[in-house]
Amino acid sequence: MKTPRQVRFPRVMAALFALVAAVAASACGPASESDSEAVGGGFDRTEGRAGLRGLELDRPLPVEPFTLTGIELTGTEPVAFDFPDDVSDKLALFFFGFTNCPDICPVQMAVLSQALSNLSHAERSRVRVVFASVDPERDTPEQIRQWLDTFDRRFIGLRDDLDSVNAVQVALGLPPSVMSPGGEPGHATPVVAVYGDSVRAMYPMGVRQTDWRHDLPIMISRAAGDGNGG
Repeated sequence: MKTPRQVRFPRVMAALFALVAAVAASACGPASESDSEAVGGGFDRTEGRAGLRGLELDRPLPVEPFTLTGIELTGTEPVAFDFPDDVSDKLALFFFGFTNCPDICPVQMAVLSQALSNLSHAERSRVRVVFASVDPERDTPEQIRQWLDTFDRRFIGLRDDLDSVNAVQVALGLPPSVMSPGGEPGHATPVVAVYGDSVRAMYPMGVRQTDWRHDLPIMISRAAGDGNGG
């Protein structure tokens, strides 16, 4: 991570949604009306070509480079998170949520944290978990860092304006988050698995630790290779 800089994020067209598969987009908070637009027929819910138990994309979804404002692992100072540079040759697991979420967000993070704890030190060093807040008005850097530390102090936190975060969600094959009249964010809840420069699979709410433990070594190995396996 480097000092933040101004980067213009490219405009992402709605046609990207057609490239992703059917995500069971349970919403944490009010559901986005665009959730249904983001689903298609591209996921294979069976073992998939890579032997994955998550929802594997039939074709990898390339992601253009982007930069969001992040939070230091050992503090709350702003730093820049650059994709793909900061996760080069790593398995990156992206999750979009908010720290005041009462159920889905902490459950997803806790299940993932427990699954990661079963990896060897070498395997764990090849994984980057990236949490991006969809509630930047209420999620302060201090809150995000404290919340992530309850799961794993190595989890990366991002806090940027919602338009920038939504652009990244769309680029990763998710619908943009929306705010309800009451001020609660609605958002899709899968964990998005990225390696190389592409989205490879998604993990909606309900994926078990045993399935994560099965899939993580496969994706870590592929991320360390040429990044094109699928």
